[in-house]
Amino acid sequence: MPRFASQNLAAFGAPTHISSDGPRRFCYGKQRNVIILGGNKLLSDGICLRLLPTYNTDDDGRRILDATGTPSLTPFRVHSEFGDWCRHYECVSWFGQPGLHFIVYDGNPAINRYDSPVWLLYQAAYKNKETPGLGPLFCDLLNRQAGYGQQTHVGSLKRPDQILFVSAAQVFLRGDKRPGLGCYDLIDQKEGNARIFGFKKTAAESLLNAFRVQDADENYLCGDMLNDQAKLITVISKSYGAALQPRPPRPHGISIEGPEYVTVPYYAMSNANPNETVILGKVIAKPDAKLPIEQHSVVLHDTFNGQRVTLDAYTDQVRNQNSTFDEFMYVPTFEEQAALMADSFPHEALDFAWRDRPEYLRALQGRNRTTVAVPSAPESATSSPDREISSRATPVPAAPTSPAIITPWDDLADELPEETTAAFSQLQSAMGVAKPPVPVSISDVVAQARAKAAAAKR
Repeated sequence: MPRFASQNLAAFGAPTHISSDGPRRFCYGKQRNVIILGGNKLLSDGICLRLLPTYNTDDDGRRILDATGTPSLTPFRVHSEFGDWCRHYECVSWFGQPGLHFIVYDGNPAINRYDSPVWLLYQAAYKNKETPGLGPLFCDLLNRQAGYGQQTHVGSLKRPDQILFVSAAQVFLRGDKRPGLGCYDLIDQKEGNARIFGFKKTAAESLLNAFRVQDADENYLCGDMLNDQAKLITVISKSYGAALQPRPPRPHGISIEGPEYVTVPYYAMSNANPNETVILGKVIAKPDAKLPIEQHSVVLHDTFNGQRVTLDAYTDQVRNQNSTFDEFMYVPTFEEQAALMADSFPHEALDFAWRDRPEYLRALQGRNRTTVAVPSAPESATSSPDREISSRATPVPAAPTSPAIITPWDDLADELPEETTAAFSQLQSAMGVAKPPVPVSISDVVAQARAKAAAAKR
């Protein structure tokens, strides 16, 4: 069973990204073995998967050993729930600029998800998008198109989404025309060797609906999806059927709503049994519900290119080259998430959103800022939120200062007549403050002034 109840597939409500080694930009997994199902490149002809078990764990995440001391494999179902071969995680993708991809929250009930730096930034931006000062910046961050396909310093700030991660292998056709499993046969290919696959919202709901299909005796038609004779899973996009026309759909399909006409890829058809019934998993739209633009459905079938895909040839790999789900996935701490975000969002926005969380603000120390924020003024009884925002984060350029001009006649004003002082004042006004006077000797100026004063008395 998954460690937390919210990770279980049974608790589910209504571009290819490959992970990197360690906590970097693409860090869904601890190794380069996680792929998110999405994009026309990956799903143009559908993708066929074969579920694989993981090592079973207890509530503390430790491996459960059998009588011989060998790690036991997780079951497919445990009563009405599913085993620990799949988990839900709250994730972000294409988050900021450059885009980040990581798990935000793993469902641990002892941790408040809204304390994460991701949720703090999203909530601050949503609540203050019309506030003077940072409002325009937050509006740009909330624009979903910004940062995706555009060269801009402002990244997209998205709400975290639920992704179902599934332990599986991609089925492909080998050179000898026999089906193989990518994670064991394509070790050197960074996409073909994926071990964990991420299902987005509609794909996860379609997979769950396919597993719920029952016969007249209320037995699940999919059976045990982890045994040797398990069915295969093909994920197709919404536009797949239209793209393949005029190929006629197969009439032998069934979903939780009853018989269906199903359009499936060629490799999912059985030449030996053309009347084979396939199981269709699809999104059951509620009245007036808005579905995502990118929708996926799931087809469960028995063969790949007319051949069964068993685990007989991979028994040793399944037993010896396996891991627990916690060992596959990488869940960064909240402090690590803040460090990832420090270079992908303007620091003015992060300063404001994390102002009460000094453990997150440490991630901004020593990093370049896009602008210089004015230090906040001391709080007073009459301070307003708008004033606080402006004082904390609004960039204010420093006003240029002019050098002070010291005139030699300033010290002689008391010794000279009013006419002479007025003459010098007119000369100072004509020269202006921005243009310094020509350097002169003070003794020469005094001599000239006294000569003019003596001539005026005659």
